[in-house]
Amino acid sequence: MASVDSMPEYLRARSAGWRPFRVREEGEELHEHERMCPAADESPVSDAMDCGKCGGCDGLARGAKRPSYAIVVHGRSASRFNAHQQETA
Repeated sequence: MASVDSMPEYLRARSAGWRPFRVREEGEELHEHERMCPAADESPVSDAMDCGKCGGCDGLARGAKRPSYAIVVHGRSASRFNAHQQETA
């Protein structure tokens, strides 16, 4: 998996053969090959799901054609996220 913070980074990671895990802004749409991270706070199943139960971020272990995941930005650096996205575009 490749951690990415913008759509250009997402596209570069996909073209290099990686499955991206993208941080996105609230309200930003998911890409056609993405799913919401089931363990994310915004997920409707987050109360019953954690990373260990999901296992979706195991890279290419079960195939490269599996979906990528995205999560809404959160935490202390969330206020700086938009500026970082503009720098990497």
